[in-house]
Amino acid sequence: MAVHVSLLSGRTVSVPWSEELNIKSLMRWAGEELGVPIGSVCKEDGSSVLKLEDSLKEAGLQNGDILYATVGQARLLSIRHLPAFVLISADRTARFLGEPMQGGPLLNHILHDVEDVSFTTGAAAVLRSDGSVRTYGARDVGGLGPAGLVNVKQVSATFGAFAAVKADGSVVAWGNPDDGGDCREVSAQLRDVDRLYSAGQSFAAVLRNGSVVTWGDESGGGSGDSSDVQHQLHDPVYMAGTRGAFAALLSDGSVVCWGDSDCGGDCSRVQQQLWNITQLCGTDGAFAALRADGHVVAWGESSAGGVAGGAQPKLRNVVQLQASDSAFAALLYDGTVVTWGSPSHGGDSRRVQHELQGVRALCASSAAFAALRQDGFVVTWGKLQMPIIGEVASVSGAAGRFALLLLDGRLLGCQEKNTCNWVPLDALEAVGPSPLLRFRGLRGPFGLQ
Repeated sequence: MAVHVSLLSGRTVSVPWSEELNIKSLMRWAGEELGVPIGSVCKEDGSSVLKLEDSLKEAGLQNGDILYATVGQARLLSIRHLPAFVLISADRTARFLGEPMQGGPLLNHILHDVEDVSFTTGAAAVLRSDGSVRTYGARDVGGLGPAGLVNVKQVSATFGAFAAVKADGSVVAWGNPDDGGDCREVSAQLRDVDRLYSAGQSFAAVLRNGSVVTWGDESGGGSGDSSDVQHQLHDPVYMAGTRGAFAALLSDGSVVCWGDSDCGGDCSRVQQQLWNITQLCGTDGAFAALRADGHVVAWGESSAGGVAGGAQPKLRNVVQLQASDSAFAALLYDGTVVTWGSPSHGGDSRRVQHELQGVRALCASSAAFAALRQDGFVVTWGKLQMPIIGEVASVSGAAGRFALLLLDGRLLGCQEKNTCNWVPLDALEAVGPSPLLRFRGLRGPFGLQ
C-alpha cells in the first residue's frame, strides 16, 4: 500500500500508505528518496496544492494515488530598510541572518513551516504554511500581534505596522496607528479584499471588484487618504510606495498618484507621459515609471531621483529599474547602466561606469547598487563599494549590505564598512542544497524590491 510521488521528469518514488501520515512528512520522505527538496505536491488532476498539515485521509487520498511534485527552492528575503536577511529553505524552515533589531534579538532560532516573512522597521510577522501568523520584535511597531490570528493569506508592512488579509477577505491591522496599525475607520469597507500594498505609513487594499480602500497617514494629504483620486482608482494591477505617497499602475497602463506631493504624490507634471507603463519603482521620496517603449518617467523629490536631469536623454531602451533610498538605476537593453538621484546613495556611477558593461541584473541596498554582469562579476557603487567579485550567481540587497550567492554555493555577506565575510556554514544547514538558492524581494514598507 503506497502513494506515488512523481516529478515532471518522470522520476517517481512510492511512500508507504498511512492515513495518519501528513502531507509535510510525505514530502520530506519523497524528497529524501528522490534526492531533491520537494516544494509542493498536488493531485494527479492538478486541481489544487495539498495543505502541509492535512493527513493523507484529510487530503482525500487513497492507496495507489499518484501525486505530482515540484522541486522546492530556498529564498533569501530582504528589504532595503533592514540590515538583515531571512533565509527560507525548500522545506520551509527559516533563519534570520543579520543584526538584532530594536526590541531585542529577532528570529534567533530556526522557524518551521514558514511561507513568508514581512518586516516593519523593528518587527517581523511570519506567515506560516497553515495560515497562522507569529510576530517578533518591538511591540510599538508591530511586534505584538493579535492572538490567534489564523486563516491568513497575505501580510503586508509599513514602517511601523502590519496588515493581514484573511481567507474570507477581511483585514486585520496592528502596530503603530499612525503607520496604518488601526483600520477600524474603514473596517466596513474592508470586505472581499484580494491583496494589500504598502507605502511608508499607509496601506492600500484592492478588493475583488477592483476598488481600492486606503488607511494610515492622512496628515496633510498623506498616502492614507485617497479620496481625491477614488474616481480614477479602479482595477490596479500593481502599486509602489514612497515614504509618503502611492502610485498605482492601472490595467490600461496609466498611473494614478496620491499622498504627499513632496514624496511623489502629485504626478500632474508628467501625467501626459504616463502611458503604457510596465513597471513602477520608488525611492523614499520619488517614483520612476518604465514605459513599454523603453523610456523612463520620473517625478517627486528631486534630491531623491524625482528629476532625471542629465540622465534623461540616456534613458532609452530601458529593461529594468531599481531604487535605493534616494537614487535610481536603470539597466539598458545593451547591458549598460544609467543612474540618477543622490550621489551618496548610488545616483552617481561614474567611478565604475567603465565596468558597467554586459550587465544582466541590478540590485539595490539602502544606499548603494550592485550590478551582476554576464561574466559573473559584481560591480558596486554608492556608500557600499566592494571589490569587484567574480563567480557570482545572485545578489540581494538590504540596509547597508549585500548578500552574494557564488556559483559554488557559498554565501558572501558584504557591509557598508566595505568588509565581506562568509555566512557561517551552520546558518545554511537548514536550507538544503545550496545551488537551489535564489533571491527575491520581500514585501516591506516599499512593496517588492
